[in-house]
Amino acid sequence: MHELKEHIDPVALVLRVFGGVCAVARIVDRDPSAVSKWQDRKRIPTSCQAALLDAARAQNLELNAEELIRGRDDVRQFHVG
Repeated sequence: MHELKEHIDPVALVLRVFGGVCAVARIVDRDPSAVSKWQDRKRIPTSCQAALLDAARAQNLELNAEELIRGRDDVRQFHVG
């Protein structure tokens, strides 16, 4: 069994958890183009973090405050051969 480690930056993680730019934009009450720009900076504005955490809790989604700042290390296991 082998492991592949991948770091997911905070913005990519939030987009994955909530299902995309439009969904995140609705949660934080921003225009989708503004949320899309987060991808260039790879960070989530502090003013939006509480709304994202509240939405994650309300929807029983795995997301915590540290991940909004640092992202997440994703480990996938696979077989070779």
